[in-house]
Amino acid sequence: MEGRTRRILCSLKSTEEDMISWIVRLLMIAAAAVTGWVVAEDAPNFGIIQVMVALLLLTLVVGVLAFWPSNWTARLNGFQRSR
Repeated sequence: MEGRTRRILCSLKSTEEDMISWIVRLLMIAAAAVTGWVVAEDAPNFGIIQVMVALLLLTLVVGVLAFWPSNWTARLNGFQRSR
């Protein structure tokens, strides 16, 4: 039974790693596009600026997710009451 549990945990771990790698990959693609507007791709500091833009994008996404419910839930509830 212990070997089966270990196999299940190992398979879950790789799934979680795959999910996180997809999120990071999409974030870095978006950051590369934004950084490419400002800095040439063969500039020596492109990677550093790309990581900084990726962190800013991540902060923006987390901020929107954190403050979205408090602002929009009241407005959406107000629309439902008026009907």
